[in-house]
Amino acid sequence: MRLILCLAAGLTAVACGPNPSDSGGTSDGGPPETMQMHEFFIAAEEAYCGWAATCGAYETADVCLAHEFFDVWYQTNLLASGVFSAGNTFGPRGTAVKYLLAAHDAGRIEFDAQAATDCLAYVKSRGCDRPESLVPDEAQAAGIAACKAVFRGTMVRNGPCYSAAECAAEDGAEVVCGLNPSCVDACCVGGCRVLSGVPQGEPCTSQSRCEDGTYCAIDPNTGQGTVCSKQVGIGAACPFGNECATGTYCDFNTAQCVKLGQVGEPCPFGECAPGLYCGEPQGDGVRVCLEFAAQGEACAYYANGCRALDNVCDQDSHTCVKMPTVGQDCFQFSICAPAAACHYTPTQNQPLCLARAELGEACGERYDEFNGFYESMECLGGLACDGTDLNTNHCVVPSVTTVCPVPELSALPDAT
Repeated sequence: MRLILCLAAGLTAVACGPNPSDSGGTSDGGPPETMQMHEFFIAAEEAYCGWAATCGAYETADVCLAHEFFDVWYQTNLLASGVFSAGNTFGPRGTAVKYLLAAHDAGRIEFDAQAATDCLAYVKSRGCDRPESLVPDEAQAAGIAACKAVFRGTMVRNGPCYSAAECAAEDGAEVVCGLNPSCVDACCVGGCRVLSGVPQGEPCTSQSRCEDGTYCAIDPNTGQGTVCSKQVGIGAACPFGNECATGTYCDFNTAQCVKLGQVGEPCPFGECAPGLYCGEPQGDGVRVCLEFAAQGEACAYYANGCRALDNVCDQDSHTCVKMPTVGQDCFQFSICAPAAACHYTPTQNQPLCLARAELGEACGERYDEFNGFYESMECLGGLACDGTDLNTNHCVVPSVTTVCPVPELSALPDAT
């Protein structure tokens, strides 16, 4: 939703005129030369919507801007992932912008304007290929890293938090804001937890996260984990399937580590090198690694090996075509263009693509007793459903009814 967030007392979001000069924006609509945190959410939505419209998720960028709400609920993963926004069924997604701003004012979050600029440049410049069709390169890695670095948390291990954005990053480890699952209050203070891997040689269980390059060895007599051990390479035994190093996988027919499949090589377990997919080019049950195909090019049976985000493999012609849109049959893959969803209806035995619900339209789920199946309807983009019952609930603009106060430093949760 194209609003400009103005900072006022109490961190109230106020609708201001969309004048680029008011926020330091450039004349071409790009990000301001020295971006402020409250300006980033608007710029992020504009960058995402420009990309999404170019790649076929929305008819125009303006339609996207009317249905995404990065300035209310910020979605870090959606911005950086290179995938389209899925339909929203049961409520807002992401982190409340009001809380992020309050945490920034309290010194719990630092905003990196350079990382923000680099992130948005990456979003605007990336293509329309599905991420799994790409071989990761330095530019992609740098862009995704920039998007993750826009906000830097200052809370160390076990520091109080409500959002993972408040937690300081640690190299080689995932950092989360761990909440107490037994807390039923509206605002449950969490603690910054570092999900670091268990070092090589240290005891582990089947639930352990061993550090990169290692795996949890299994005792063949008890089936229980022993210690984190160094991964093994091509030709080495892999009796439990978790021993193989990156770039290899366990061939369960031989119980040995083998190299990921290259173009034309067999992939009986679906394991192919990055940028390839496993499919049946002849529909005869023989699966090999294949390159993703452009629109109009041949694609394999029983797999969506199409490169473009808005393409699907037509199983009649075995060519990549645009995904079916509103009113079209979606029987083959139960998949539709991003602004639609595949549904059975009470009067239609064949599934059809129906437009996702817009503002004020019905959303949620219900059981159709006469026809004996569940119906559901998702909201378009970031619109939120105000309940779960398709009979009574509707799509609404997502709002923030309660913003938890930034927890005091003394509110440290249990460090366990």
